[in-house]
Amino acid sequence: MSLWDTYFAPGDLRRRNQIEAHAALSTAQHASALANNDRLNAPPQRISSAYRQRRQDVLLYGGLLFTFLSLLITRRSLQRKKIPFPETFQTSNAPPPKTEGALDAAEALGLATLNTCSIAMLAAGAGMKWFDIADVEDLRDVVRKGVGFDVYGGDSEADREVEGWNADVLSRKDGEGGLRESIASKLKELEELDRKKGVKR
Repeated sequence: MSLWDTYFAPGDLRRRNQIEAHAALSTAQHASALANNDRLNAPPQRISSAYRQRRQDVLLYGGLLFTFLSLLITRRSLQRKKIPFPETFQTSNAPPPKTEGALDAAEALGLATLNTCSIAMLAAGAGMKWFDIADVEDLRDVVRKGVGFDVYGGDSEADREVEGWNADVLSRKDGEGGLRESIASKLKELEELDRKKGVKR
């Protein structure tokens, strides 16, 4: 809305313009809400084979490069520490070089963290390449194939029962309503159900 429409237009024109702007805004919000619902309910889109290849290669080769650089930095640090020490058969009247224990410990921790992260990145890239995993949906497919059923689907009846029981327990006040007794009785019920099904805990 312009400055004229906001402040200087007569009251009836200003009100009509505000109603029109509000109606346009509400239809735009409704359309965006429908688009969001459609996007959430749509099945996950799979990435193209070229992009998945690039994604796997980036992590693998990035891990290789990062591991190489971290090993190079570690090697330089170790060589720098060996320089101040005298040779085996060299006489030395000078006092031993001053050492900084806290700095050496901090440097060692930093190098160990750097090496660990680089090797973890390399291992993740190699695992993604070996198992042909490029995103979370691929990982879910691997888990589904390995287990034999949809782990992520869940048992809706059991989930509702547990949610109802949790809501019942959490709704009670402290010290009132026999909270301990209800938990003990629910655990006994679950044990009896497991015995009937033949499952041992």
